[in-house]
Amino acid sequence: MLGICDMNGDTAISFLTEFVALERSQRGRTVLDIARYRDMVQRHGLTQRDQYIMSRCLLKHDKNSDDRITGRKMIFTASAAGHEEATIRILSNALLGSKAQKWLLKNTEMRLAREQLQRIAQKGENYRAMVLEGKIWHELGDDEYAIKCWERALPLARDEVKEIDRLTDMGIEGQGKLLKIKAGRADFADLSAPWVELSAVHYDRYVDLLANKKIAAALPEREKILKALKIGCEMDDPTCHFRQAYWFGPHPNNDVKHTSTWLYHMTKAGASGHSQACHVLAEWYAGSEWPYLEDEPPDAIKPTPFDTYPASEPTQKEKESEPNPAHDLFHTATFPSTPFYRWKLARAWLQFPLTRLYAPSFLLLAQMLMEKTLYGTYYAPKSALNMKDSRYLYASRADHDAGIEIPGRRKAIEAERNRPAEPSPFRDPAHAKKLLTQVFYAVAAHKLRQQHLNDAMSNLARRRTTQGVSGVAEGDVVDEQNLPKEVPAWIRKWLRFENEREMYEGQIEELESDAKAEAEAHGWDIVDEVGGLVYKSGLQGQGQGPAAVAVDDGKRRGFVGWSY
Repeated sequence: MLGICDMNGDTAISFLTEFVALERSQRGRTVLDIARYRDMVQRHGLTQRDQYIMSRCLLKHDKNSDDRITGRKMIFTASAAGHEEATIRILSNALLGSKAQKWLLKNTEMRLAREQLQRIAQKGENYRAMVLEGKIWHELGDDEYAIKCWERALPLARDEVKEIDRLTDMGIEGQGKLLKIKAGRADFADLSAPWVELSAVHYDRYVDLLANKKIAAALPEREKILKALKIGCEMDDPTCHFRQAYWFGPHPNNDVKHTSTWLYHMTKAGASGHSQACHVLAEWYAGSEWPYLEDEPPDAIKPTPFDTYPASEPTQKEKESEPNPAHDLFHTATFPSTPFYRWKLARAWLQFPLTRLYAPSFLLLAQMLMEKTLYGTYYAPKSALNMKDSRYLYASRADHDAGIEIPGRRKAIEAERNRPAEPSPFRDPAHAKKLLTQVFYAVAAHKLRQQHLNDAMSNLARRRTTQGVSGVAEGDVVDEQNLPKEVPAWIRKWLRFENEREMYEGQIEELESDAKAEAEAHGWDIVDEVGGLVYKSGLQGQGQGPAAVAVDDGKRRGFVGWSY
């Protein structure tokens, strides 16, 4: 701990000893005497980073332990004394907790912290405070004020990303400064990317306006989404790369889905560890027919394997005035060019979301392992790979625009690409069934979590007048550690990665339906780790394995069953 603090061990022990004595003299108070706390901090020469790291370490102890209670009081007292990161920690966790406790952000005991946050944000120096202020107001329903907060945060956030990139490029020389930037921060919620928040709120508005057929009002919102995403992509933010591809990647012509721009942004997101992007790329590699990219390469970068007509003579030797990295993919996206190796690359893209327990990837891999054949249409034609003139469907751009094809050429191209299907060497029903079982576990975990949230909201609402802010600022969320003990480990683990779980929670019903359909298609009975029945093919009845019985027994205490 002290390796990233400015204080030494003796100073830390001395400060903690005095703080515990102060705590004991003021039992029952969450915020201790602010003047005495400030005096202690000043005498010990503690920086804000020292205070934050010390309280964070105390909060890692078991619930209701003396150390954790001390850490809770330290962080609330530090916040009241003007400690910015303590305030951010308390309110970022309260923001997460508000999913279960809708009243939490309006709680009287949050008022002081919110007033502190507002002061910090209005100073215009701590952009993360501005982002958090915006997220809180967005949660409370004031999008206009939230947008103002995030727009004010943009330039500061961009400057810091550039500084972090500079320090990263310095290698070992920049590591010390990087560590200090991150060590004293309370990024319990992601507060570093205002462009992500702006793109999301404008996208929600855009979709609502389109649904209500208010096209004129929707178009300005679309421009604001694209502006926020452009900034995020310039910062190499994986979420923005994913949204750029997922929201706006497909060509306006609905027949064209996978363009060079789509693949560029999706690959950037996946390579940066965005689980959903990795999953989408796996779907694409495992199931894309030729041509893998469906937009026409610009004349300035031709010849490429994806050309449907040759470049015109004046532009053939010209280069693009502004190089577009997405266009480089027209020269490389033929790799891999066979269904065998495209399947293998799809499997490689799935590895990261599988380790992060992104449930749709378990279903996708199960389906891939059950395929009997590899389709011949997934080959890249030799005429394209060798860039022969026979790959052209049109003689010129003018003919392309007019829809005038070279006579007989389409039939020849189709004949070249329509190879016979081959038996899949990857078929593995036993492994597929295990993966499908995991999908049922993920659905069960989601249902248990939802019930636990409902119970927590109702129980805490009854107790909030006496319990107050107990649990806030410690990082308590509904995760694998605090589900009821009756829930088995193979279900509990599905709450380990909150970001991934949130990515697919909106499609949980579809995921459940697809998992059942897959089990029915193959006549599989799904059993758990100890042989208990989870899903009975053909009956769609409830299983009665040990976990199911335990959770059924727990229903009397408000827990929902997970079997089918």
